Order: sequence, then C-alpha cells, then structure tokens
Amino acid sequence: MQCLALAVPLVARIFAPSSWSVRKVLSYDRGGESGTFKGTAMITPYVDDDASGTLVSETGKLRVPSAEYDASSHTLFTLLDHNRIVLRFVDPGAKTSRPFADGVLRGDGDGCSCEGLVHPCGPDVYRGSIEFESPDVWRQRWRVDGPRKSGTIVTTYERVR
Repeated sequence: MQCLALAVPLVARIFAPSSWSVRKVLSYDRGGESGTFKGTAMITPYVDDDASGTLVSETGKLRVPSAEYDASSHTLFTLLDHNRIVLRFVDPGAKTSRPFADGVLRGDGDGCSCEGLVHPCGPDVYRGSIEFESPDVWRQRWRVDGPRKSGTIVTTYERVR
C-alpha cells in the first residue's frame, strides 16, 4: 500500500542535516572480500552542475580478514515527484555527480521504503532497497549477482544524538 503522506515527511526528516553512526556488513560467496565497515555519515544539502539533493558522506574503517582500510563514500539522494528517490555517486572535488540507481518510494503506518533500486556494474548487477524504519534508523540492502561477484551488503544508519 502506498501512503506517501506518511513516507515523504519521514524521508524529509531523515535527510535533514544531521550526523549518523554507520555499520556496514559485506558478505560475499564469490568475488569481493567479506568484512565490516564502521564509521560516521554526515547528511548535508548538496548542489552540483547536474543535480541537487541530500549528500550522505560516509567515512570510517573497512575491516576485512586481510587488512583494515580508511574508507569513504559520497552518495547524493534526490526525492523526485514525491514518489521516487534517485541516487548518484559524488566524487570529492568534482563539479558533477554520476547516476547510480533510482527506485520507487512506498510507505505505510510502520515506516517506508525505496524499492526497485538496480545498479549494473560491469557484468554484475546490484539490486537494492532502502528501509526508513523511523526518523532515527534507516538501512540500505544490496544484493550483487554476476560472474565476478555474489553477495550482500547491508548498511545501517542510526542518528547520533
């Protein structure tokens, strides 16, 4: 059931400028190296030559069995027509962002989600969703399948108070 009257205000509150703790679990059956990422995410307004919206900038440590790395990512989230969320990669210092995926926003009394995210990466395909559980918790889930990789990535964001 779509109930965008509930979904849009929840997403707007989550994407207001704020700080979040981030936990990411990477589990691969083939290809990538399984591990965890722990860090922080800052949510800020963003505008470039191609798009505008909310920038989610993650920084932290990626731990895999063989090593530990500093890691970061920057993803632009744009709400379109009150029912679509578009994701774009943002490279620090670049004047433009690159398309990543987009999906349909759905909501009910228990929260809302963005479904149908698809991102081709070479011969592999990532399929994902975003679950907005409450104003203080949201989660991205990705499943990658292809000849190079098979696995899941689950990222949980919790608001820092």
